[in-house]
Amino acid sequence: MITKKPALVVTFAVCALALAVSAVAQRAVERPFKISGHITMTVNLTTGDTEVTDWGEATHGGRFLNQGTGHMDLATGSLTGSGVWTAANGDQIFWESPETYVVECTGGTGRFEDVTGGFEYVPSNIVITYPDPNTMVMEFTYRGVKAITY
Repeated sequence: MITKKPALVVTFAVCALALAVSAVAQRAVERPFKISGHITMTVNLTTGDTEVTDWGEATHGGRFLNQGTGHMDLATGSLTGSGVWTAANGDQIFWESPETYVVECTGGTGRFEDVTGGFEYVPSNIVITYPDPNTMVMEFTYRGVKAITY
């Protein structure tokens, strides 16, 4: 009589080993991160609501496009917001800005699915225009450095 029990045990062992190897391969790694970009931010001077469009280049994502919304405290000028960067290959990073000049990654798609980390940025070449009495448009370049984990 031939028993199937040893074959079944071997099958389970192979599956368990494959899962363990897969889990090791998927461990997140902290990676240095550099970003530079060009932002256009439109601010409603009645409500403080903001819209952000951005394009630039970043390590691990190449060229990117960014769309976001947020709020400017009209009394202090501080900014908060959130949005989505779309990398050159279509992978996305979701971000939040809890305070002015700080960006935190909160997840994403593709290889950035569980991304964390972020950066602080320094704006330069700031140009401010007022296309109408209720709208301010800020355009500037920026650079940021820190680390992300994915």
